[in-house]
Amino acid sequence: MAKILIVEDDESLNSIYTEYLSEETDFEIDSVKDGKKALNKLKEGGYDVVVMDLVMPEMDGLEVLEKLKDIKPKKKNGAIILLTNLPNGNTIEKAKKLGVKEYLIKADIYPDDLLRTIKKYL
Repeated sequence: MAKILIVEDDESLNSIYTEYLSEETDFEIDSVKDGKKALNKLKEGGYDVVVMDLVMPEMDGLEVLEKLKDIKPKKKNGAIILLTNLPNGNTIEKAKKLGVKEYLIKADIYPDDLLRTIKKYL
């Protein structure tokens, strides 16, 4: 069973992604709504794929990634997919240098697009 972490502060998007992905019988879904909680989950580790928003309260996605690079999780985490509505080239490059595998624009994707991207990394 693949363990997926959804990090999204928008309540409706968090619900949509969590519910849609929960329909996959091979997925175990955890979700949090801010960067600080995400960092704590990622420190524990064991996620096959992490889907993370960029702009969040407490700590944004890039801050989480910066802090994570100096921490050895208890269990290894898999691919990180960043979701945002900020198509900024500099941000994309920085995210990729911090280990992000995919950078998806929320306004351009549907839940099935996200599912396909997740499956690509499993």
